[in-house]
Amino acid sequence: MTTTTYTLSAEEVGTELRDVSEFSTVLNATARYERADVGLAVCLGYRDEALEEARTLLRTHRRNLSEGLEWVKTEGVEQAEHLQWFDAGTRIRETIVGIIAGMALGAEGYDATSRSSRSPRRTTKSSKCPGGGVGSSSATGWISLS
Repeated sequence: MTTTTYTLSAEEVGTELRDVSEFSTVLNATARYERADVGLAVCLGYRDEALEEARTLLRTHRRNLSEGLEWVKTEGVEQAEHLQWFDAGTRIRETIVGIIAGMALGAEGYDATSRSSRSPRRTTKSSKCPGGGVGSSSATGWISLS
């Protein structure tokens, strides 16, 4: 397997911003924790407070992913013939439950569904269908409903 990587040569070696994939993860973390302003500031070249806040959000994001995966591992998943799911309620942030579902669920031949809610009135549901679902044979598709 070969992978193409892209490097931003103007960024400092060893930072999260040099590798485009890692830069993308930083920006993703800022948005998932409702701090898109921080991601924008980093993109505009602000490297002091904005970058430090982005790094803090990235650490939080990674910790929350790890804790969410651990919760799924501990609590387990429900399984049917071609479906597996978990209901995280408010234990997993709704902006990352789809990521955790993709990492924890979706064993070969299974569809995966997860649920998270910030409040009793708002629920996020994510579904992953191997093959992209109806009419598709190659990609994996996600459907998120809020």
